[in-house]
Amino acid sequence: MNTLIINLKSSQDRRDFQKRQFEKLGLDFEILEAFSVADLSEEQYQKFGFGWQRPLRKVEVACFLSHQKAWEEVLKRNQPCLILEDDAVLASNAKEILNEIEQQQFPDVDLINLEVRSRKKIISRTPVCTLDHTQVKLYDLYQDRTGAAGYILYPSGAQKLLNRLAKTAPAIADGFIFSAYELHCLQAEPAVIIQEDQLGAYG
Repeated sequence: MNTLIINLKSSQDRRDFQKRQFEKLGLDFEILEAFSVADLSEEQYQKFGFGWQRPLRKVEVACFLSHQKAWEEVLKRNQPCLILEDDAVLASNAKEILNEIEQQQFPDVDLINLEVRSRKKIISRTPVCTLDHTQVKLYDLYQDRTGAAGYILYPSGAQKLLNRLAKTAPAIADGFIFSAYELHCLQAEPAVIIQEDQLGAYG
C-alpha cells in the first residue's frame, strides 16, 4: 500500500525516526512535504483561519493544508494510501495488517482509521469484517473525536473531503475529517497506530 508521511522539511529528526521504524517493519514510504507556517501568507490565514468554531492557529491551518495536499495526492493516484503524520508509531505487525486490508474488497468504504488517541469513539456493535491472519476487527465508525495521525484514505473519500472543502471552511484536520458524515469510515480494533505522545497512555 502506498504510504505518505506528512513531514516538514525542517524536521529531519522525525524523518530519521520514520526511516528507522519503516526499515524495521519492512515497509516503504514516501515523504509528502508538509505545508509550513512560513509558507502561509497572511491573506491565506485570513481566508482559512476563521471559519471554524474558533479561530485556528497558523500551525493548525498549515497542518490542515498538509492533509489537503495528501487528499489531492490520493485522488491523483486513484489508489488508496496510508496517510501518516510524522510522529505516528505503528504496531509491529502493521505490514501484515496493511497487506490484509489491501486484499479486502470494500465496495463503499471511504476511510479506515487505524489510530486511537485517549478519547472514546462510537462504533458498530459488531465488526464489518475480521482480518483472517491478524484477527484485527474493522468496525463501522460513527463518531470519532480526535486524531488524524494514521488513516487509509480511498479515492472516493478523498473526493468527498475535497467536495466538502469546496463548500465548508477548513478546521483542525481531524475535526474536519470526522465531521464529514458523508464518509463511510471503519475503525481498526485493536488500533494499529498511536502518536508518539500517546505511548505512555497506552503502556
